[in-house]
Amino acid sequence: MCIITERFRGDPLLVKLSVIGVCFIDTVSFVLVGHACWYYLVTTGPIGLAVWSLNAELALSMAISGITETFLAYRVWLLSDRHCLLTSILLTLALLHFASGEVSAIQFLLLKRFARFSSVKVPSVLRLASAALCDTGIAFSLCYFLHKKRTGYRRTDEIIDYLILFAINSGLLTSVTSVACLITYLVVPKTWVYLALCFLISRLYANTFLCSLNSRQILRTADSENDSPIVPHFRPTRLRDAVLGRSWYSSEKN
Repeated sequence: MCIITERFRGDPLLVKLSVIGVCFIDTVSFVLVGHACWYYLVTTGPIGLAVWSLNAELALSMAISGITETFLAYRVWLLSDRHCLLTSILLTLALLHFASGEVSAIQFLLLKRFARFSSVKVPSVLRLASAALCDTGIAFSLCYFLHKKRTGYRRTDEIIDYLILFAINSGLLTSVTSVACLITYLVVPKTWVYLALCFLISRLYANTFLCSLNSRQILRTADSENDSPIVPHFRPTRLRDAVLGRSWYSSEKN
């Protein structure tokens, strides 16, 4: 967090607050996972009882995924030249993911015992399925629109290749993990394999969000090293600059 706020001091307040919020929620989520591990492994709490920290961690992880998916959907909106239909679909899936996750966390907290969790299977399936669809849709959308921005200039195309590779790695990683979590939840619901994957997903969303912001350094480095008129200097809006990086829109403007 300190690296991002120090490196990108010109970011708007909304972006800075999002970074602080994601880091804070991720830290609290990690503490809750530690509490659950302590409860089951050290104090030998009853296995059949779902300790409160497990459900609280699920609720917090939904906040991280919501921030990350909304941020990436906004990036798709910018790259697609304000394609409202596609962005609306992605945001709807992100909202479904967030809402179904919160519903699952509340119902799990009320039920308290793992044996009763099968009665709320629908929200859990919706949460994991919508997450996989949203993350896959964002990854492919970013790859498609980034590929359309290729200019034929070697340096600019190299930057685009970096961003495409990042979109594939981050989007498909969270999508595959969501699918694996869904499969284990449906096939072996009495084991805790899906819980371990759910803990992993929240970390992946936090890393995806922070890496998305750090990836702008590639564009800014290219801007400082490129002497050609491919990447001229100009002043875009602050939020757009924070999401895509100054050099990216410099090349687009040209």
